[in-house]
Amino acid sequence: MASMEVKILTEEDINIYWLLRLEALQNNPEAFAATLEETLTGDDPKQNIKSFITGEGMATYGAFVDGRLAAVATVRRFPLEKMKHKGSLLGMYVSKTVRGQGIGKRLMEAIIEDSKKKKP
Repeated sequence: MASMEVKILTEEDINIYWLLRLEALQNNPEAFAATLEETLTGDDPKQNIKSFITGEGMATYGAFVDGRLAAVATVRRFPLEKMKHKGSLLGMYVSKTVRGQGIGKRLMEAIIEDSKKKKP
């Protein structure tokens, strides 16, 4: 099995996230609310997805396989005081190049473990 590392993406990762997002919208458009065309609109199309990385209460986790971003999942924590212990998985994508290797499962396990460590 290839080496895999999971980390929370930062603004410095926007370009590699952008490329994987475009791949996702091309390969599995049915899995996303926004279309490829909608994502590419505006003066700075990357702004359309930047909130997944930098938005309040949002965290996008990336699975890097052999140093290359191969899977992502975005989690949103609820801001209301009584709901801070809860989160929602907004979306997930595993590149076709690594599907069937357990990358998605390992990414979700890492997210769950990380969530257990975070205090509301």
